[in-house]
Amino acid sequence: MQFYHNCCLYNLVYDMMEDDDSCARMYWDPQNKSVALSFPTNGKVAESLSQISFDREEDEDSEDEFGLFK
Repeated sequence: MQFYHNCCLYNLVYDMMEDDDSCARMYWDPQNKSVALSFPTNGKVAESLSQISFDREEDEDSEDEFGLFK
């Protein structure tokens, strides 16, 4: 399931980067042997993520610690 979540996130960010390539950076992380993402603090992705809020107590058992897949 983690692989599926990562694919969803990568596809979403990739699509956003097609419209505005300054909103995120996607690169190969040789240490973890996976694709890594970084987001400028004033970019579209960071601003969108800052708008997400959720009740942490309800989701204690969830693997989705950032609430991205609700």
